[in-house]
Amino acid sequence: MTPEYPILPLLREDLPGVLEIEKSSFSNPWTLLMFEQELKLFNSHFCVLKEKESASVLGYAGFWHIIDEAHIVNLAVHPQHREKGYGKILLRELIKKMLNLRCGVVYLEVRESNTGARRLYERAGFEMAGRRKKYYNEPSEDAVIYFRKLREEETE
Repeated sequence: MTPEYPILPLLREDLPGVLEIEKSSFSNPWTLLMFEQELKLFNSHFCVLKEKESASVLGYAGFWHIIDEAHIVNLAVHPQHREKGYGKILLRELIKKMLNLRCGVVYLEVRESNTGARRLYERAGFEMAGRRKKYYNEPSEDAVIYFRKLREEETE
């Protein structure tokens, strides 16, 4: 399936759009400085999903590559564009990149109450691995840890 919107590596000029989504999606959002630092890290891989005509950022996602594992650190879609399958497209792009990097497993944490994200990950084959008590603040909430083994023959 070819997405009708381009998925590109995150660039500095994308950060205003990413920060807008970040602030509207998370109670404790990453800052501009945090994203700028991610752009400098060799093991940090972020992408953006853009609208063709306006080049506005519809969503973004990123993971850290650690030896033969991946850890999804961010995945968010602009509130006006949720429930359109963009999160699924971004997740597929991350998994494709992870496979190219020969990652064998991927992990992530998600707020227990974030049913939309949890449903996305579960439909993509992620399994619950445990909990991190009071992992999130503003408000305080447990994180659900998910993992998924990756196979080289996967073509998702």
